[in-house]
Amino acid sequence: MGLHIGKKASGILIISIVLVGIALAIAKVSADTAAGLGKPMDPNVAAALGQLAEAERSQGFSPGLGLAESTLYEKAGDLGAAVLAAFKEVFYAYSYGYLEKKAVEERLSAVARTYPGNKAVEAAVEASRALLRLDGGAGLKSLSSLQIASYEIDSFPRWMERLFILESSDAAQKRNRATVLEEYRATRSRYANQPLYWLVIARHTEGQYSSDAAERVISLAPRGPYALQGRELLAASIGLPKGDASSLMSRMEIENIIQEAASSGKVEQLAQLFPLLSLRDNPYTLYALGACRGLAESPAVKSFFLKAAKEHSGLFSSRLGERLRYIAGGKI
Repeated sequence: MGLHIGKKASGILIISIVLVGIALAIAKVSADTAAGLGKPMDPNVAAALGQLAEAERSQGFSPGLGLAESTLYEKAGDLGAAVLAAFKEVFYAYSYGYLEKKAVEERLSAVARTYPGNKAVEAAVEASRALLRLDGGAGLKSLSSLQIASYEIDSFPRWMERLFILESSDAAQKRNRATVLEEYRATRSRYANQPLYWLVIARHTEGQYSSDAAERVISLAPRGPYALQGRELLAASIGLPKGDASSLMSRMEIENIIQEAASSGKVEQLAQLFPLLSLRDNPYTLYALGACRGLAESPAVKSFFLKAAKEHSGLFSSRLGERLRYIAGGKI
């Protein structure tokens, strides 16, 4: 799936949100399940969990995997892991902008109310809340109650643990961060389509590593909750002020706008690129400029840019006006 999950799976993601409420309203543990707490996991359940993990490693997360994982952990009597797996499903929907943070918080509160006094559920809920806030200290404290060392090295709880270490303000964690960052990056095959995975890398690396990761945040979920932070980091990496970040676009965004305008014939959609074309010289503005120039071979597109150039030729928009004229066949 890679960077294209936002386009390929958006419809499925919306459908999965309807199902997520079922997963997060995990039924009361039956007497049989409760009696099984502390016993070795059923080999069939363990095998099924292993298959789900391999599916994520080979294809990345797909809607429904978290729900299936949650159900298996519930059968095993591990409610803490069941809640985290269900939260993973919700968190992907949130990360792509299909759920508001308030809605996620309400569902977590509903889970906590369902299991008053259950320490594992409480810890899982608090860890989930900490992930929403990117609160490393609170997240590590919550996970410490869940014995997550027993889970696979790239499982969601272990991924959360590394993220929390990297985001923690605790000076004691600084010694571990270089090693943890390498371990975190090694989970790429399983989390490459999670925008937050890339945001954390962008925040904790420098140079090309940081800018590439920041661009991936934007391309994966341009309307998600982490996109603006990605744009700000990308702007900083190419020398643009923070105030210009909201106008910055990734190459994939630029290509999507141009392809949609070309295929639909709705050339007015190209106006979405005007804020980007207004910025001072940078790789992304120049990329959009070249792409639009090629598209302007079409008479309809050329006419659109000529008209727009006249409308944006005033003192305060001269840079945009010059670039629009250039696209239409003139010179800057």
